[in-house]
Amino acid sequence: MKKTKTTDIRKKPKIAEWLEEDIKGRKTITASAFNTEVLCEQTSDEKHLDLKISEFEEQNLWRVFKILYGKRVFKDSDEQKWFDASDIRRVLHKLTGKHVPQQKVDLMLWEVDENLNKQVDETEFALMYKKCIEDRHQIEPKSLFYMVQFLMFCRGREDENGKVVDPLDFQITIAPEDTYFLIYARLDRQFDDNSKRDRLDDEIKIIFGKSDEERTAGGDEFDKEIDYNLFVQRMSKYAVTVRKEYREEQKRKLKEHPQSVTTQLKAS
Repeated sequence: MKKTKTTDIRKKPKIAEWLEEDIKGRKTITASAFNTEVLCEQTSDEKHLDLKISEFEEQNLWRVFKILYGKRVFKDSDEQKWFDASDIRRVLHKLTGKHVPQQKVDLMLWEVDENLNKQVDETEFALMYKKCIEDRHQIEPKSLFYMVQFLMFCRGREDENGKVVDPLDFQITIAPEDTYFLIYARLDRQFDDNSKRDRLDDEIKIIFGKSDEERTAGGDEFDKEIDYNLFVQRMSKYAVTVRKEYREEQKRKLKEHPQSVTTQLKAS
């Protein structure tokens, strides 16, 4: 009878022998080298979620999240909390005192609704903030972010003793002194140099500085307080300027060093 060839499963397969060889003095490749960091590099979103923000930012960010989901009750304490279009409309109506078109609300939600379930959960909310706050070229869509940022600046309504009456209630205008600590806490995290004070002044000017058209003869250079609509108007105008400058810079670099810019764009 013809014998059937059998395989000794205890014997190392050829691939295992190859992995253990030290070829021409090179470092031996072992199974431990094939870990998740090599095989699965972090995505851009994962990197943003890992970003550590300042404690003051953290406190105000989640205070705003609570304002947005409002009095909604979640059955399980471990359940991801969330808000939806109705919550955005409710907060916008309080900020503006006007009817908000459904199309505008839907767009604000869509910008950050990663899984398209028409809700913004805690993960999506944190991702939105971290992506937008680090977006120095003003590329990210920011409709919802502007509202969240404004609410982070808004103070809660206080009684005569300075105690917040209702954590879900808030002032609908902001003054420069409402923004200093929050902006500086972020700048202190983002920059190690001595330019933080100048950067703070620049950001205050973007938010509260009057344009030439807004100034009257002998009027103040800065507004003492502004509402949500004016805040969005000024932040949007600044974003357009930054994007335009960035695009012009990229065009200039492409003209001077076409090969390096093309490589950089492919890598990004």
